[in-house]
Amino acid sequence: MKQLLPWLIAIILPNLSFAQTDVLQQSATGKSIDTTKVEVSTFLVFFPTAAHAIDTSYQQDLDRIAAQLTEAEDTTRLLGFTDNVGDALSNQQLSERRVSAVKDYLVDAGVPEGLIQTASFGEDQPKADNSTAAGRSQNRRVEIMVLSGAALLTQHSPEGDTTLYEEEKADSFQEVLGMPPGAVKVEKPLPVINRPTTVELKAVERHLISSNGATLMLGYNYRSGDAPPKGIFLQVKGANSFYDIPTKQTAKSGRLNVPVSFPTQLGKGEVAVVACLLNQKGQLSNPDTIFVEMQRLGTGKIQISLSWDTETDQDLYVTTPTGEVINYVNKKCDSGGELDRDDQDGFGPENVFWLVDAPDGEYKVEVNDYTETLGENAFVITINGLGVNRQFYGTTRDGSTAQVATFVKQGNRITWKESH
Repeated sequence: MKQLLPWLIAIILPNLSFAQTDVLQQSATGKSIDTTKVEVSTFLVFFPTAAHAIDTSYQQDLDRIAAQLTEAEDTTRLLGFTDNVGDALSNQQLSERRVSAVKDYLVDAGVPEGLIQTASFGEDQPKADNSTAAGRSQNRRVEIMVLSGAALLTQHSPEGDTTLYEEEKADSFQEVLGMPPGAVKVEKPLPVINRPTTVELKAVERHLISSNGATLMLGYNYRSGDAPPKGIFLQVKGANSFYDIPTKQTAKSGRLNVPVSFPTQLGKGEVAVVACLLNQKGQLSNPDTIFVEMQRLGTGKIQISLSWDTETDQDLYVTTPTGEVINYVNKKCDSGGELDRDDQDGFGPENVFWLVDAPDGEYKVEVNDYTETLGENAFVITINGLGVNRQFYGTTRDGSTAQVATFVKQGNRITWKESH
């Protein structure tokens, strides 16, 4: 039986800058380091409020960092910070405990203690606005800084951009969503009738999971009353506008899906989406709400996401230029590609990504119906990276494998060889 992967709540993004001093520094190994020519690389470890224990989601990255640092013999600086919750003295002590936790982890993983320098700043140096929950989450951190000619670290930001989930930013959140073709933004609140009507719209699943960089299939069962359906009105709850989305359905009852795409920079959070159905006579259904739990999954040079519309197990397969296949059996490949979420409960998402680089050559994307369902499963593949954001739609059934897309990466360019 397939094993369900722990959900990775983190995203690793490059955050490199260059030191600009004109002096030579001595490393702990006695080697001279010319900081005008050496790259400064930073990795961030974030913490919950008042906590100093390292989340288990960081272990794989910290182990890799420790191996790099040990091999390169680089001087490492650990800088600890807190938000402004609590008094200044307690926060200073908390920042010291956070630094000690990271230092102890690296030392236990093999980094010589003499290579590690530490400093703690309490609440004195916030990097984000402490007046918001999202800002405070970015301030509860330890920065691992390395002056390096060899070990290049990467920033680990488990929160991503969480500010758009704030209630007062519903309009801004709705603005960054990708809507279906033909959707028209209406600059007024969603009309609500809240009375008995023959027009009905009901969510197939009221609680869904999606992620940054994915396209979510919002599924509804409907009855359009005395006339065929005309469209769906869709709104992020709390927004002052909505989208009028046309539908091609002609039957007065049935099932319809509304695909909504999320940008790659989003972090973990929750969002409510409100919808109602309009028929050809202008009659409106009562509103129905779907609650979406947003996960933070891997993105980077290339991200490939799968979502579908049934409570079945659909599997994402990506064949790399080297011939390796990334899927639920082979979750990582030598070229750096990784499957960081395998969904077995239905609807998705599943996610494959290359963080820093991806090899040049041909990639093939497929979807397999692992459940061997009797009916159709409608799916959407979303491919992000290198200036590309593209969706591919298809169906599976009876254990079939759908060949979805083939593309070629060459440097910083993607070309589409074929799609189905």
